[in-house]
Amino acid sequence: MKNISPSQFLFLSLLLLCFTSLAFGENTTHPEEVKALKDIGNTLGNKNWDTNIDPCSNQPPWTVSKDINVTCNCSIPTDTFCHVVSM
Repeated sequence: MKNISPSQFLFLSLLLLCFTSLAFGENTTHPEEVKALKDIGNTLGNKNWDTNIDPCSNQPPWTVSKDINVTCNCSIPTDTFCHVVSM
């Protein structure tokens, strides 16, 4: 079995880390869409939307009820952001 040098090990470790973060990295909602949700919530008088919590994170309050639920698409291959597709 061939031994690998420390520099090769470092390179392979960094490569693995990059692929892992790409495959399992958390996408966040695009900042412009978060601002739009905040504006919509203010216009509607909705005090339940907490835009300090990412709307596409599947965390409360965004998942508590259908009244404040948003549906996101985080699987666009060429995009690193999630996008709100329905409210």
